[in-house]
Amino acid sequence: MSRKIIYYNLLILSMLSLFIIILSACKKDNNDDNGNIDPPPVTDTGFYTDFSNDTAENWVPVDGQWFVEDNVYKVTSNNILYANTCYFDKDFSDFIFEVKARKTEGLTCNVGIAFRGDPGSVTPLGNWNNTYKLILCTDARWSIGKLVNGSYEEFKWGVSNEANTGMGEWNVLKVVCANGNIDVFFNDAKQGSFYDTTFLSGKVGITMYDQYFSGKAEFDYVRLTTTLKNYTFGPIDQPEFRRRYSSGSNRGDCPVCEDNENRKTE
Repeated sequence: MSRKIIYYNLLILSMLSLFIIILSACKKDNNDDNGNIDPPPVTDTGFYTDFSNDTAENWVPVDGQWFVEDNVYKVTSNNILYANTCYFDKDFSDFIFEVKARKTEGLTCNVGIAFRGDPGSVTPLGNWNNTYKLILCTDARWSIGKLVNGSYEEFKWGVSNEANTGMGEWNVLKVVCANGNIDVFFNDAKQGSFYDTTFLSGKVGITMYDQYFSGKAEFDYVRLTTTLKNYTFGPIDQPEFRRRYSSGSNRGDCPVCEDNENRKTE
C-alpha cells in the first residue's frame, strides 16, 4: 500500500473521529437540568418549537400575557383565569402531541394542553368552548376531559406517581390520538387510555390556570408529530360515569381544584 493511500485513509479516519466528537457535544448541549435530551425537530406534517431564537412562530395568544424570554415561552395570568395560546397554522387529527412545562408562580393548579379544539370561541373566563384538555397540577393531581359549549366533562382524574412535584419543576405532558383513542403520558409514563369521538380534528394549544389571576408558567418546547408508526393503544380504563361541570362553574375545567378537599379523602 502506497504512502499516499495510507495518508488518505488516516485523513478520513480523523475526519470521522472529529464528526463523532462534534455530534456528541451537540447532544450534550441539548440536555436539560435533569439530563434528558429534548426531542429533535419532526420531519412529517407536524411541528417542533423550542423557542431557541426568542420567537414563538405560529403561536397566537388567545388569553393571558405571553412572551418568549431566555429561550422559553412564558405566560402570566393578566387578569384572566385561563391563559392559553394556540398553534394557528393548521388543524390536526391523529398525532402525538407533547409539551415540556412548569408552573413557576401562583397556586398549585395548573399547566395543560388543549387539542382538537377551537380557539375561535372562548368562555368569559378565557377557556376554549370546545376542546379536549389535559391538565397537571404541581402536586401531581391531573385531569383529562373535554369542554363542549363551555361545559367540562371529565374522563378521569388522578394523582400521578411519575410527575415531578413542586413549583418550578418540569414535566412533559403528552397525548397520543388516533380516531377516538386518546392515551395520556407524563414524563413518558402512561397514565391511562380513553375513548371519545366528539372532536376528531382541531387546533392544539398550551394552557395555564390560576384562580387568583397571579399565576405564571413556562414552556420549554412543544412538539407534534403525525407519524404514529405502529403505536398500539391500551385498553380503555375511563370510569363508566363522568363528572360534568357547567359553563357557569367558577373553576370550569379544573375540578381537581374545585373538589380539592373532597378528593383528598376519596
